[in-house]
Amino acid sequence: GDASRRLATILIAATLVAAPYFVPQLPGLIAYIHAGFVDQVATWRSTMSVVEGLLFYFREAGVLLGVWFYIGCLIIGIALLGSMILRKWTELGSLCGLIFCGLVAYAMPTVTPVKSLFFGSLYYAVFLVSIFLNLLMMYRNAESIRRGAKLFAIGSIVAAGVAFLSLADRQQRFDPGYAADLRRVYDQLYGAIREKALTVPQRPISVFIPLPEPIAPHAFLLRSLQDHTRLLLTDPGNLIHSTQINDIIIAARSADLIIVPDVALTNASFAFPVSKLLPGLRNEMSALGFSQTKSIPFREGAIAVFGR
Repeated sequence: GDASRRLATILIAATLVAAPYFVPQLPGLIAYIHAGFVDQVATWRSTMSVVEGLLFYFREAGVLLGVWFYIGCLIIGIALLGSMILRKWTELGSLCGLIFCGLVAYAMPTVTPVKSLFFGSLYYAVFLVSIFLNLLMMYRNAESIRRGAKLFAIGSIVAAGVAFLSLADRQQRFDPGYAADLRRVYDQLYGAIREKALTVPQRPISVFIPLPEPIAPHAFLLRSLQDHTRLLLTDPGNLIHSTQINDIIIAARSADLIIVPDVALTNASFAFPVSKLLPGLRNEMSALGFSQTKSIPFREGAIAVFGR
């Protein structure tokens, strides 16, 4: 019918707009998804209980949308009840179809072992669209019984505007003290790298940073490019997923400096698989010809710098 033709027109138009971007990017997107959900799943796998995992995106939607998430659930319930009372079975079927789409959108990120607020985006979108469609059906029901249809419409518009303006801000922010402390550690660590680089001006200095916390290795690489220090990272970040001590020992052998957080900082960091190997690396430092040259305190612990 007309509805099917309109839907087909919308899908074709959306495909024509999206295809030029997604077609050339598709191999990279598939590789990225495969890396996160298959190759590196041990790193990103959630440690939640079964119940926590099932309720994760329900809770996150509540945090993201605030009280309006629960108001939205109430709106959906009222729309269903109204359709049943008025015996509008076609409309009820449409509402049940919306709920089914919402359940499917919820199930898709829930069944994966990796949990993130962002993976629930499809579910949040379907939920928000469902609210507006339910409001539209409720307005039609109010209009059909001639009781406050205009007032209902105005109230719905006002509520939607207030809801949009009151969505939770989930942007991550560091407190000023933490940011200043992190900058101090960054300066001191780069100072140690710079100092070592001056002793070997004829070649790039090789630095091994097995754990990318609290400062990512490429932050030092960027700074070295700015002040023309010849810096080479022995591991560009691939070893954070390693579970073999020999892998990080091989990388350490070719380094001039090794930067490793202590046990307290390691435990406070994200649980990368390589974190479990760092005590073994510390035990091998002497055998590899390294000795500790600096210890820079930071919050829960300290970061050690080992040099030859």
